[in-house]
Amino acid sequence: MLKENQHIEFKSGFNDEVIETLSAFANTKGGKVLIGVRNDGVPVACRRRYFKRVKNSNKLLNAINDQLLSVKEMMKCISLSGRDNFLREYLNPAIEQDFVAMKYPQTPSHPSMCVT
Repeated sequence: MLKENQHIEFKSGFNDEVIETLSAFANTKGGKVLIGVRNDGVPVACRRRYFKRVKNSNKLLNAINDQLLSVKEMMKCISLSGRDNFLREYLNPAIEQDFVAMKYPQTPSHPSMCVT
């Protein structure tokens, strides 16, 4: 069974503690955070949709990499063509989780609308 160590952390759910751990890993030699796993390594029951949203947000963040991009440019970065799906499954969850912010919230259709 996989155990926690200096490069692996278990978290039962997604919260501020996960963000702190990710930040710590980013400032050291890296590591992995396994969400949905108790400290003793036992998986917890989690909603599938929640994990999909986290996975999609992570995919988006990795692709845009602190760039100021339009929706169209972000979709291109992750090879998506369906705008409605992209907004529902990727961008809106990332905005709700404060991973991505609108640069010009008063003008949602601005060409460069998002920044991480």
